[in-house]
Amino acid sequence: HTAYDTANVNGVSSQDISPIAPLITAGLSSALNRQGGLTGFGDLSFTYSGSSTTITVSWVAFSLYRTDGSIDSVASGSYEFTSLSPSTWYDIGCNLDVSTSTIANWMISKTTSGAATTFSAQTIITVLSADGYVPLLTGGPAAQGVTSSLSGGTTSGGGSNTTCVAVEMFVVDGIRAGDLQRGYPLDCEDGPWHVEQVVYATRPCVRVWTDAGHALITSDSTIFVLPDGSRRHAADMDGQPVLTDRGHDTGQEWMNCHVEDAGIHEVARIAAGDRVFAAGECASARIYSHNAVKFSQVG
Repeated sequence: HTAYDTANVNGVSSQDISPIAPLITAGLSSALNRQGGLTGFGDLSFTYSGSSTTITVSWVAFSLYRTDGSIDSVASGSYEFTSLSPSTWYDIGCNLDVSTSTIANWMISKTTSGAATTFSAQTIITVLSADGYVPLLTGGPAAQGVTSSLSGGTTSGGGSNTTCVAVEMFVVDGIRAGDLQRGYPLDCEDGPWHVEQVVYATRPCVRVWTDAGHALITSDSTIFVLPDGSRRHAADMDGQPVLTDRGHDTGQEWMNCHVEDAGIHEVARIAAGDRVFAAGECASARIYSHNAVKFSQVG
């Protein structure tokens, strides 16, 4: 131990304290106390829409739970990037300014079509994770013109649309979408997988069903992959083939489907590594839809 004069380490008085004590007591960061934790966001869900030269990023209201016990509410909103290049994929970044409880520091850059890229480590650390900010989006990709291209069934690669199944849908026997947590099992077109992340939201939905009794309630922007590899939104799937099964390990079969409006539902936005997974009103009559959401995009 080393002896120090009393009463002068940020008001801490001691006759005999460790040499490291001045570093501890002098450096308590109120800014870091206010930053909170990523696990405290709740329903943080970004969705994307666009025209031929724009991308609009929208988000639902969410709360930030701080380490000092306080809670800040962030209002829902949107941000639009304009004057973009047609038929181009972009990385998108932003963070939360904890001093104003607003989303800030929006950035965008071109990226490889459909690639799960991020901004440089330097940008993520020095800008998006700077003191007083919490990183929200650190990359992409998001497809410019994603709405028009997907409804035509021609987009390739992993998109960033709202791909959600209603919480009451079964993903496997005994487990509904509303029960899902990270690590829970999924039956995917290419074999078993697991939930990488899931958030919940409320979305306009449709019911996709076949004459053989398969049925799925899902957001109207959920993506389906057709046998030729093209893709369509759920709202545009009437009369199109969907991949179906009769439960776990029962084999898969393509069947034409029907689509009807299902109103507003609470939905689960699932990240499963850009895979096609099964869900349905009944675990023994499921329909496969495409998870076009990367883990980093769920939030």
